[in-house]
Amino acid sequence: MGFKARTRRVGIGMTGFATLAAASALTAPSALADIANGNITLIGSNYTAGQSYTVTSTIPVLAGATFYLVDQDVTGNNLNSTTKTPASNWSGSTQWTPKAAGTHQIWIEEDLNGTPQYNSNLIANISVAAAPASTGSAASIPVIGPLLSSLSG
Repeated sequence: MGFKARTRRVGIGMTGFATLAAASALTAPSALADIANGNITLIGSNYTAGQSYTVTSTIPVLAGATFYLVDQDVTGNNLNSTTKTPASNWSGSTQWTPKAAGTHQIWIEEDLNGTPQYNSNLIANISVAAAPASTGSAASIPVIGPLLSSLSG
């Protein structure tokens, strides 16, 4: 085997290695992941106000019950405890959309005729970031806004 052939093989090997390394870097898992505590799991990471995340739970299902997703701050103030799902529609998951930045704690509660029957475990210390600020619209700039908007459209 000549020098040219060996050089070409080394070059192809290095190119393949660089491609594999780049692909690995692009698909590396996030440092943050789902949060689970026994019978409840919050799916997602980098939680942000206004974004929706799936919460799953494996608490028992009673006929006629209603499921609530309870969202409180660390002092017990309700933040967004509005999700109500009748047992006939309960699939073991619901959506959580935090409305405010801060530290949240959530759980699923199952009520029957207004009386709590089962609670999932608590997921505490969920850090929720503020939603990114809107950059607005060029049309809102006095005097030249309409002109700028007409140029981009």
